[in-house]
Amino acid sequence: MYYGEDLNIAISELEDEIFGQGKKSIIGGNITVNRTRVSQLLGRVRAAIPQAVLEAQAILQERERIMNEAKVYYDDLMTKGEQQVARMLSENSIIAEANRAAEQIKRDADNYAAHYELVAKSRLEELIAHCESMLGDAITTISKTHNQLLAEIRQLKGE
Repeated sequence: MYYGEDLNIAISELEDEIFGQGKKSIIGGNITVNRTRVSQLLGRVRAAIPQAVLEAQAILQERERIMNEAKVYYDDLMTKGEQQVARMLSENSIIAEANRAAEQIKRDADNYAAHYELVAKSRLEELIAHCESMLGDAITTISKTHNQLLAEIRQLKGE
């Protein structure tokens, strides 16, 4: 799930609410809010977004690396198996044994690839869960900040 766009929308809505509901001046239509405080809070919210995005990108890169590593290993095993079979066939020695050995190598490679894929998926799920947790924390922080800002706005309005 991609949270960056949702967070930016939340920030925009927060800005609209602050600047749209602040105390308006009778002359000139200016809005009176604690701009420094609001800017600080918005800065904190925006600072949380890039870290979550970077972590999501790192997770995707880790997944890609793991999958590439598994494919290279699988391809290497297959190449070695095919070379071994070719040598055995070219020497015309015990063709049945060559076929059994090739099948065993293929089964071993398939089993290893399946195991490695399972390990990679498990690790990826862990990383995604961690990222989702961090994104959840960022959303919680944004929500708290939003509520704090609303309370400050109400207090400034005298509600």
